Amino acid sequence: MCGIVGFIGEPIKGKIITGALKKLEYRGYDSWGVAFLSGKKITFFKAVGEINGIPKKIQEIKSGLAIGHTRWATHGKINEVNAHPHVSAGNKLTLVHNGIIENFSELKKELCSHNFCSETDSEVVLHLIEENLSKGMDLLHSVSKSVSVLKGSFSLLVFSSDEPDKLIAVKNESPLLLGISDKGIFAASDQIPLSSFTDKFVFLEDKDIALISKNKFQCFDFDLNKVERKILKVKSDVTSSGKLKYSHFMLKEIMEQPFVLRNALEQEKKIFNEIFLMMKNSSVFFIANGTSFNASLFGKEFFSRISGIFPQVIDASEFPYQVDFLPKNSLIFALSQSGETADVLDSVKKAKKKGFKIVSMVNVFNSSLARASDKVIYLNCGEEIGVASTKAFTSQIALLYLLASSCAGKFDSALTELKKVFLKMQQSIELNKNSIKFLSEKFKSVKDVYFIGRSLNYPLALEAALKLKEISYIHAEAFPAGSLKHGPLALISDGVPVIVVAPKDSVFSDTINNAIEAKSRGAFIVGIGDEENPVFDFFIKIPKVKELLFPLILIPPLQLLAFHTAVFLERNPDKPRNLAKVCTVK
Repeated sequence: MCGIVGFIGEPIKGKIITGALKKLEYRGYDSWGVAFLSGKKITFFKAVGEINGIPKKIQEIKSGLAIGHTRWATHGKINEVNAHPHVSAGNKLTLVHNGIIENFSELKKELCSHNFCSETDSEVVLHLIEENLSKGMDLLHSVSKSVSVLKGSFSLLVFSSDEPDKLIAVKNESPLLLGISDKGIFAASDQIPLSSFTDKFVFLEDKDIALISKNKFQCFDFDLNKVERKILKVKSDVTSSGKLKYSHFMLKEIMEQPFVLRNALEQEKKIFNEIFLMMKNSSVFFIANGTSFNASLFGKEFFSRISGIFPQVIDASEFPYQVDFLPKNSLIFALSQSGETADVLDSVKKAKKKGFKIVSMVNVFNSSLARASDKVIYLNCGEEIGVASTKAFTSQIALLYLLASSCAGKFDSALTELKKVFLKMQQSIELNKNSIKFLSEKFKSVKDVYFIGRSLNYPLALEAALKLKEISYIHAEAFPAGSLKHGPLALISDGVPVIVVAPKDSVFSDTINNAIEAKSRGAFIVGIGDEENPVFDFFIKIPKVKELLFPLILIPPLQLLAFHTAVFLERNPDKPRNLAKVCTVK
């Protein structure tokens, strides 16, 4: 969940490190810190909150060896003491960590002679390395011996003032890569903070230790046997060069969805055909978390209706408890924007042990999930910086529809249909920009919002509720419209908003009847669809499209509703409290 960055090479200004770290804030923004080798000593700075108000001396400091960290708290309160980097008592060793050390309590007891300053699990690793250094080992061997006793997920960056020509990077079940530049070698949690410095990357594998100097690197396993890791050239993504004219990344990413859809559809038909051959005689299980889980529900609907394949959807955090009971011909279809979601990767690892085939749909090139898969469909939607996923969701829906159609021999016709949706999606956004703002301002004072829908519209209601709750902090829930009478109607009282996802489709009449039931109990009914109805107190109009494509037109206004509500409540939709973009802990 945290973000880490490091550098070794020609002396650079501190603002390059803090600037790179700023681009990792979507991974965590509880606290942050940096450490530089300045002469023969380590200079460090730590602060609580977002990366703002950076002291001039930190921005202007020149160093050829540095590490930084932006934190999403897992162990210990949010304060400067628990912020990274952690620095040894003698100020000679420093470390940043992303992940969770599961056996830190036991290790801490073994290190009882050491003085611990923080409540974090990460500081245990610092003292382990320090203990091994005290026994006469060099830094590389001290790190190797230390990580061999760790249990859990971790990526680490470590340096010592006693060995100023070395930066050590360690990866195990948390993402870490190297970026090879003219100035030196960077390390970071992902490519985003490094893309302005290089297009050459080394993707470390689990149980890798990289020994990095100014102009070269060597990779080893935890026993210090040499392993080869290739330098890959990765094309820079031009769709995410800042917020442009928008106030927030989330708004930018919502508004660019029509254009993103066109990029997402740049797919090779051959890959889709190959995946169909894998799926046709398999028991298919979608696994995902959060927004990707909601997208998987659409996949289930599309495949069932179009191709005659009947997948099941399992939350990735629950999959490990079911994997032993799945049939031998299972195919696991994993969805993840980042490709680094810990629950998904853990599930895939367990599925591979059972011999199951793995297909993934992911946005980030060469991510851990992509590398673990037999076949990959890339979303091609560009960097998504806002913590709440938007454009990745629409790309997932579009590509799941295309894949389901391809499995029915209709790839070309589906591609043509989806390309026509581009203009309709634009209209859906333009038609509702002002009315959504008006409705959002009304929502400022509400405590609860309920979303209902039937069939394809139910997963859409789930996603709309997720968006509203995660960035506005308003309690929001979604229900199948027909289930209101089985309990949720007890929650309805005068003025409570109920948002009814009701395009004019095959379930429209039944959905309207459920809306009438809610209104009779005093609900304020907001309808979203292509045809108004007297039951609606407020109506969000969208263009008419084919029934199975309605989700692509319906979702942008619902995302805008969540966004503007958060803004009216003076909450930052890009960085919702307690959340992070990439969930690299289970």
